[in-house]
Amino acid sequence: MSTFDESLIHFDQVKSDERQEILLGTKKLTVEYFNELVVNENNDLNDLYQMLVKYIHYQLDKNFEGLLNLIYRIDLKEKEFVSALESEKPAHNLSLLILKRIVQKVILRKRYA
Repeated sequence: MSTFDESLIHFDQVKSDERQEILLGTKKLTVEYFNELVVNENNDLNDLYQMLVKYIHYQLDKNFEGLLNLIYRIDLKEKEFVSALESEKPAHNLSLLILKRIVQKVILRKRYA
């Protein structure tokens, strides 16, 4: 199982005093989108990534239409989505894109709230 590199979503560039707040917001928004996932206070970004990989893998196999609806709600770019689907590890790459987009939304909401 691959591990998650925070630098891939630029989370490593977030100020240390804001990291916890953004992580909590990311967990909350992840649960809003993926209400089947059980997330607790001890989960970090790597845990969220691993959960998403399993969930996305299942959705790719069993519920592609539902996955498309979710991708639309999360607001992933179609070009990125297609590129991830065509990759060697689509579930991993989609999970990375999703987590990156969720963190981005949390940061933007925090900045403009």
